[in-house]
Amino acid sequence: MKKRFKLKINGESPRSIFLAYVLAKSNCDVYINDFIRNSNPKNVSQIFLFSNSSKNLLSKFDVWNEIEDISYSFTSMSIRDDLVSEQFLIRTENLSKKYLNTIGWTVKYSDIKTLLINKLINSDNVYFISKNQLKDKSLSFDYEFNFEGYDE
Repeated sequence: MKKRFKLKINGESPRSIFLAYVLAKSNCDVYINDFIRNSNPKNVSQIFLFSNSSKNLLSKFDVWNEIEDISYSFTSMSIRDDLVSEQFLIRTENLSKKYLNTIGWTVKYSDIKTLLINKLINSDNVYFISKNQLKDKSLSFDYEFNFEGYDE
């Protein structure tokens, strides 16, 4: 019988939510500590940009269709470098034929957070734990991921 990994994730960040989701889909037991389920004022206006590569990865974990429903595609992007005072405009015409429809997608962090937390809450192998529960010496983990104090 294959060993089932027991993993602990500390803190909340966009990456911790995705990591917890991916690990849960990979049939690991995921323990999430110091996770704020309520709205975080810092994240209200935060957005993610997804590229076509991100879309391909998220499709492999069966979550892209739901993210696509709450995202907005864009077909051009302006990048400005204040240090050298240069500006670049990227359009879909500049990309390979494979990606002619869109450069990427934007989605609000709060929307992704709600979507993934609902999926995590409904998983049989995801456990939200408090600092008091961590004092229980019987809890031991194979791996630990720390996102505490991480604001991105």
